[in-house]
Amino acid sequence: MGFIDNFSILFYLALRLRKFEDMSLEEFENTPDSKTKRYVLMKSIMDFGMGFIYLGIGIIIFFSKEFHLNNNFSDSTIAKIFAVVVIIYGSWRIYRGIKKDYYKD
Repeated sequence: MGFIDNFSILFYLALRLRKFEDMSLEEFENTPDSKTKRYVLMKSIMDFGMGFIYLGIGIIIFFSKEFHLNNNFSDSTIAKIFAVVVIIYGSWRIYRGIKKDYYKD
């Protein structure tokens, strides 16, 4: 009995989320559904937070000598390449948090 109840809840949630999958940004902004707006706000805040964390980690790895974090990894070229990739990814997460295009075609 517990499995069927859990399955029906998951099926209901999947159908509910499917409704917003093909929604454009203009349609979203005109939708009075507060759950969807809260979801976009939560997703935007998470993108900002994770973006700043990635950005900070990338900067710390890239400028590790200035922060006196000398070790074998931070002096290598691979560390600098990794730091640049992390900085770019963190910047993209911040941009996505600003843009809020979660329901765009």
